[in-house]
Amino acid sequence: MDRIRIVVRDGELGIALPLDVVKRWKLRDGDHLDCVEAAGGLYLRPMLGDAELERELVEEILRENSDVLRKLAQ
Repeated sequence: MDRIRIVVRDGELGIALPLDVVKRWKLRDGDHLDCVEAAGGLYLRPMLGDAELERELVEEILRENSDVLRKLAQ
């Protein structure tokens, strides 16, 4: 588990991510993160662009319906 530190910079509250997390997720200065509040705490993930979100949804649909799609292709 990686620890995230809360920091104050230029009068704003922010977070400091470990460098290995930044590299692993290919984050850059100015990128936005989605923050999801859940019973277990907060979850962060890189904000998806429309094209990337669409691709992710298509891949999920293909995975979930692979048997049906294979039968239709026969």
